[in-house]
Amino acid sequence: GSGTPGNIALGAVTTTINTLLQSDSGGTSSATVDASSATLRTGAIVMLSAAGTLTVGTAPNSGIVTSASAGGDLALTNNSVGNSMTINSAIQDNTSASSLSKAGAGLVILNGTNTYTGPTAVTEGTLRLGGALASTAVTVSNGTLQTAGNLPAATAVTLSGTSTFDLFGGSQTLASLVNAAGNTITNTSSGTHASTATTSGSPTLTDALTISNPVNSGVPALITDGPTRKTQVVMNNNNASLATSNVSNSYSGGLVLAHNATNGTRLTIGTLTGTPYGSGPIIIGQANTDKAGIYFTTANQTLPNDIFVNTAVGTDRVGIRVDAIGTVLSGRITANLAPLTFSSNTTGAATLTGKITGGQGLILDSATSGAAITITLSNSSANNDYAGDTVIGQNATAARSRTLVLGAADQIPNGTGTGNVVINTNSTGVGTLNLAGFSETINGLSGNGTVDGTSGTPTLTLGDNNATGQTFSGVIRNTAGTLSLVKTGTGTQTLSGANTYVGGTTVGAGTLVLGNGSALGTAAASVTGGTLDLGGQILTNAVSVGAAGALTGSGVIGAATLEGSVTPGGSGSGIITMTSASVASTSAIALQLAAPGTRGTNYDAITVASALALDGTITVSLNGLVPAGGQSFNLIDSTGSIDVTNFNVATDLILPAIGGGLAWDTSAFASSGVISIVNGDPYIGWAASKGLTGANDAKSADPDGDGKNNLYEFAFDGDPLSGANDGKIVGKIATVGADQVLTLTLPVRTGAAFSADSGDQLSALIDAITYRIEGDADLGTFANTISEVTGGDATTIQTGLPALSTGWTYRTFRDAGTVPTVPKAFLRAKISE
Repeated sequence: GSGTPGNIALGAVTTTINTLLQSDSGGTSSATVDASSATLRTGAIVMLSAAGTLTVGTAPNSGIVTSASAGGDLALTNNSVGNSMTINSAIQDNTSASSLSKAGAGLVILNGTNTYTGPTAVTEGTLRLGGALASTAVTVSNGTLQTAGNLPAATAVTLSGTSTFDLFGGSQTLASLVNAAGNTITNTSSGTHASTATTSGSPTLTDALTISNPVNSGVPALITDGPTRKTQVVMNNNNASLATSNVSNSYSGGLVLAHNATNGTRLTIGTLTGTPYGSGPIIIGQANTDKAGIYFTTANQTLPNDIFVNTAVGTDRVGIRVDAIGTVLSGRITANLAPLTFSSNTTGAATLTGKITGGQGLILDSATSGAAITITLSNSSANNDYAGDTVIGQNATAARSRTLVLGAADQIPNGTGTGNVVINTNSTGVGTLNLAGFSETINGLSGNGTVDGTSGTPTLTLGDNNATGQTFSGVIRNTAGTLSLVKTGTGTQTLSGANTYVGGTTVGAGTLVLGNGSALGTAAASVTGGTLDLGGQILTNAVSVGAAGALTGSGVIGAATLEGSVTPGGSGSGIITMTSASVASTSAIALQLAAPGTRGTNYDAITVASALALDGTITVSLNGLVPAGGQSFNLIDSTGSIDVTNFNVATDLILPAIGGGLAWDTSAFASSGVISIVNGDPYIGWAASKGLTGANDAKSADPDGDGKNNLYEFAFDGDPLSGANDGKIVGKIATVGADQVLTLTLPVRTGAAFSADSGDQLSALIDAITYRIEGDADLGTFANTISEVTGGDATTIQTGLPALSTGWTYRTFRDAGTVPTVPKAFLRAKISE
C-alpha cells in the first residue's frame, strides 16, 4: 500500500511463507491479517521502523500461527517504536516444540491462548502477554516482558543485561527467576482496578510476583512500583538464604515469605545496606500453619520495614530467629494471624522500637536451642496494643533463658481487649521480665519465672482489665533499686513465690491472695481498697487496712492498722494473728461461729501479741452453729490487756438472735474477749422462785401494784409480790476521795460490765438485760458525766446495806459535780432488754 490501510485474508487452510513483512509506510497505515480459522506458517513476522500497526487475527484465538518448519522458531520483530504488533491468533507448536523470539525496539502483544512449548526469548523491546502462554522457559536480555499474570506457574525466567520484568497489573507465579543487579522488576499497568497487594490470608493477588525458587543470589534485580500500582513479591525458597537484595529497591507492596512444605521459606538478614526489601512490609506467611520465618545472623543491624506475622511456625526455628545481638526492628509489627514469636539458636538480642499491634500476642519461645534471647520493648509512644498474651519462656527448657526488657514505661498492653503476662522457668532456663527501672501496668500475671526491677523506683501494677484467676509462683524482686507492687481491678491475683522486692505493696482493688510467707516482699502492705487474703501464710510485714479495704483469710502478720473490714477465714473459719493492732472507729470486724472448740478451726478469732485497744464494731454471725447453753467462744485474745474505752460492749459488739430461751453472756468480753451462751433466760427461774405464775409472771406485769414491773424487780433484786421498800437502792451525798458527791448505789446482776457511753455508764448485755446510769442537773437531757465508784470509797458507801440474793452485786455510781460547787444534781438507773 501507499499509505492506506491494507488487509490480507488467508484463503487456504494452511498458508506457509518465509516472512510476513509490514514495510515502511510513514507509520500512518495499519494492516490486518485475517486468519479466520486458517493456519499461518511463517519463520518471521517483521515490522520495519516506519511501519504502522500490524494485527494478525481479528480477535483473540482467531486462526493459528506457527513456525514455518517443524520445531522451528517464530521470530517476531517490531522495529516501529510507537506502533504495536498484535498477534491475536493462537501460537502453536509445528509438529514438535516450537520457540518464539522477540526482537526490535517496538511492542509485540500476544492476545491468544498460546500453546507452543518451546522457549521464549526477548532480546529487545517489549513483549506483552495479553493471553496465556504455555512456554515454561523465558529469557529476557535487554528487553521487557509484561506478563499480566499469563505465564505458567512452572515457568523459569532468566533476566540478563538491562532487562525488565513487568507484572503489568497482574499477579505472576514463577518456578524460578534468574536475574542480576542490572535488571528491573516493576508493575507499570495503567489499569484502574484496585491494587490488592495484601498482608494476610490468601486472597487473589493482582500485584504480586511469586517466585518459587529464586536462584543465583536471590533477586538482585531492582524492584519498583509502577506509576499507579504497587509491586508485591512472594518468595518461596525452601529455607535458603535467597531474597530480594537490591539496595535501591523501592517496591511498597511487601515481601511475602510464602509457605514451603519441605523446609519453609526463610528471609536471612545479614548486613543490611539500603532497602533490599523495599519500603513495604515483610509478611511472614499467608496462613497460621505456613512454614516461614525471618533469620537475623549479623550483629547490630536495623530493619526498618513493617512486619506482618501470619505464622509462628518458622522454618528450622520457630518465629523470628535472632542469632545476633544489637538487632533493631524499627517498623510497625502486626501480630496478625499468629503471635509475634522469637527464638534463637545461640545468644540473640533484639530491640523493638516500633508499635506492636494485632489480634495475637508476643512470645519468647524456649523450645528451640539457644542459650539466651533478650527482647527489649522500646516504643517511645508507649502505644503497643497487641491483643494476645505476653509469654516469656514458652515451652520453658533448662539452660535456655528468655528475657523481656522494658526500654521505656508502659510497653506491655493492658486493659480491655489485651492479654495477660506469663513468665515460665525450667531449672536453669529462666524466664524474666526485666522492668529496667520502668513502671508497667499489666492485666494478670502467671507462671513461675522472675520479675526484676533492676534499677530506679518502678511500680508493677497487676490486675487491669479486671483480670482474675491468675497465679504467679515465681519471684518478684529488685536486684537494685526499689520495686513496688500495686493490685488494681476487681479480679483475683495470687502470689505464691518467695518475693524480695522492697518497695511495698498496695491493694487498691480486687483481691490479692498470698500463697507464700514472703509473697509481699520485705516492706509494709497497704490495703486502700479491695481485699488482702492472707491465705494461711505467716508473714512479718506490717499491714494497714484503710476504711475502704478488707483483710481476710487466716494468717500471721506484723503490726496492723485496722480502719476497714476484717474477716478471718473468709467464708470459713479462720484466725488472724497480729504482732500489734491499732484499731480505728471505722473498723468493722466480722466473726463467724461454726461450732464451739478450737479458735480459728471451729470459729473465727483474732489474736494480738500485745495490749489491744478496741474500737469500731465487731459483728458476730452464725455459720452453722447450733446454739446451746454452756458454749463459749474466745473471739479476741490479747497477750496484754483489752482496752474498751472506745468500745461499748453493749452496742459495738453486735450479736445474732439465738432464741430457744438462750441468752448471750458478754460479761467476760471486756477482760478476756470471751462470749458465752447461757441456758435460758435467768428471769424465768427467778419468776418461778418468787412465786409468780402464768397469770402474773410477764416482765411487764406489776403484781404487787407498787409501780415497779417484774423486770425492774428482777434487775434490782426486788420482791415482785411485796410493795415494801427493801432499802437496796440508795442515793446520797457521800465522800469519794476528798470530795462530797451525789452517789447512787444499787444491786445489778453479778458480772455486769460498765463502760462510758455519751457520759452515761452503760453495761454490756447480761442475763438479757442492760443497765444504764444517767445524771442531770435539771431532769432535762440527762447528759452529765457519770463514773463508777470503786475501791475503799465504794466499800464504805455500801457498808450496812441489806444483803443481796445470790447473783446480784452492789455497784455505786457518782455524778461528776461536787458539793457545794454544783448545787443541784439528779441520778437515775434505767434497764432494758
